[in-house]
Amino acid sequence: MPTTVAAFYTSDMPDAIIETTLDICNSIGFETENVAERQSEVDGVQFHNINVPFNGWDLNLKFNLNNDRDPAEPPLSIGLGKRIDPSYVSEDATYQRRMDVIFELVCRVASALNADYAPVFITPGVSVRPETAQVTDSVEDVPYIGVYTKAILDDLGVVDGLGTPSPWYTAELDDGRIVVIPSAEPWTEGGWEPPITADFLASAEFNRDS
Repeated sequence: MPTTVAAFYTSDMPDAIIETTLDICNSIGFETENVAERQSEVDGVQFHNINVPFNGWDLNLKFNLNNDRDPAEPPLSIGLGKRIDPSYVSEDATYQRRMDVIFELVCRVASALNADYAPVFITPGVSVRPETAQVTDSVEDVPYIGVYTKAILDDLGVVDGLGTPSPWYTAELDDGRIVVIPSAEPWTEGGWEPPITADFLASAEFNRDS
């Protein structure tokens, strides 16, 4: 499986986005005291990169803080590498712990940054990435994990409109955002299931037939 990314699309650049994201990482258990920071440039666009470690592995936080940022570009994307692929980890228990951390991080960051849409996808992920500031204009498919505002989900035709009438897992976050995981694969291949109860969830349910 190629590398995967979590992206956080928002219509309004959050204040103190780096500090807010690192606070969430810290609350989950990432080691944020001595993080590695660097600047990078892609196609003339400057990015601020921060690697945050967690128990022997780390994730790359990539911030686009430019004042002239294209509205279709996320202010934050998180490089997940191949960690959502169960074959990448030798033990199921390790995979399950890592997926618990990644899932909580995606949900909490989506809420904290007031994200309209936060997909987890395999790069380049053209079918799940918006091409304009209007998220619903070009999103054609359901990502591996997606966090949506209710308004965005309604505009997309709810889940039915994206060809997934019975997603494997749906949840509502405390702030009303909706989490959709369309399929049990690849998650159950490594024995992972997202939580039914957690302090950041208002409700959650599985459709075991999907």
